[in-house]
Amino acid sequence: MQFQEEISTFSQLTQEDVMEITTSWMRQGIEQGIEQGIEQTVERQKGVIIRVVKQKLGNISPSLETDIMRLNIDQVDSLLEALFDFSTVNDLSNWLLEQGLE
Repeated sequence: MQFQEEISTFSQLTQEDVMEITTSWMRQGIEQGIEQGIEQTVERQKGVIIRVVKQKLGNISPSLETDIMRLNIDQVDSLLEALFDFSTVNDLSNWLLEQGLE
């Protein structure tokens, strides 16, 4: 409320400039929040992938875990689908090699 009172003392042009800047900052904040939310979701998905892989295929090497954690969002989505077809750790290794990892 105090912010609105203060800008009401500015000229109309200045008020519009201030509101435009404020709106821009709010938009940036919202976009950053969305990006952070997506990043956190992807990181959680990677953790789930590692748990599922270990349950389905057995223990994996730390280097394979690191490779999974390095995946981008599209690769994470692809791996989530590909996991259903894996029967060995070698399948996972080959998939990671195809992604340019491993």
